[in-house]
This record gives sequence, structure tokens and C-alpha cells, in this order.
Amino acid sequence: MILRKYLPWTPNLKAVEDELPLSFRPFAAAVLDENDGRLAKLVDYTMCRIHGDLHLDNVMIGDAPVLIDFSKTDVAAIAIDAAKLIADILIRVPSLRDETLPAWNGDSKLFAELGEIAEVFRFQKDDPILFTDFLKLYLWEALYFDTTEATTREWIKRSLEAAAATT
Repeated sequence: MILRKYLPWTPNLKAVEDELPLSFRPFAAAVLDENDGRLAKLVDYTMCRIHGDLHLDNVMIGDAPVLIDFSKTDVAAIAIDAAKLIADILIRVPSLRDETLPAWNGDSKLFAELGEIAEVFRFQKDDPILFTDFLKLYLWEALYFDTTEATTREWIKRSLEAAAATT
């Protein structure tokens, strides 16, 4: 249910299933058929008011950062906003990418530079699990944006492949 609400484009996964990295296909299939049980693990996540579309274009930088465009604000899992923002940063700032996807507040270039971000989101419980799943899906979505550079597409494909091989 959470996937349908915050990733309404997921049915399009079926149309491009043959283009997905081989090891990412089981995860995509589970997203498409959430009744098959593969994604039905119990995850105890933090609910709060979220922005709903948190990416760099919705952050104004000045004396203090200010969020704008609250049209998708709702009460939902905090990991959704975190994953959307981290995906956008990874897409736009290649110097913060590692060969693998960053684990929440783990050992990565991204969190070495943006360590304070973990304190802002205040993850608890199983939030990092949900963050990782949404990060994969937001990055997968970026493969089909016209504005995503070829080198970024290749990094996303390699990263998703590596992530799928370790799960």
C-alpha cells in the first residue's frame, strides 16, 4: 500500500522489466506483486509529517534552509523523504557516490560529507530498511528521466545490481 501511494509509477516496472539489471528483477517483481509475500516483512518504521517530495529543488538555501512546495505533504514513513533526498543528491553530485548504495548513516562518502543529515531525520527502529528499499526505487525511476546523464545511469545500474546481489 505504501508503494502505491508514494511510488504511483511502479506499475511501469512491468513495461521495462527486460531492461532492469538481472539481479534487481526479483525486487522489482516483488514491488509489482506486493501480495506475493516477498516484501511482506514486518517493518517497524517511524511515522510523522513528511514533505512527500523532498529533493534539492524544494530546498531554498539562505541563512537557513527552507523547504518549499508542500503539495504532497502527508503523515507517512520518514524514510520516504530521506530516500528521495538522498537519491537526488546521489544523482546530482557524482563526487558523493561510492560503488555501492549507501546504508543509512553508514560508512560512505555521502554520509562522511553530510553526516548531519542523519540527525535531521532521527531514524529509529527499522527505518533504515525502508530507506534502502525506497532509495533503490527512486534511483531506478531516475534511469528513465531524460535529464539523467549516461554516466549516472550506468552508476545506478551497477549500484542496483550490487545491492541486489547482496540481499
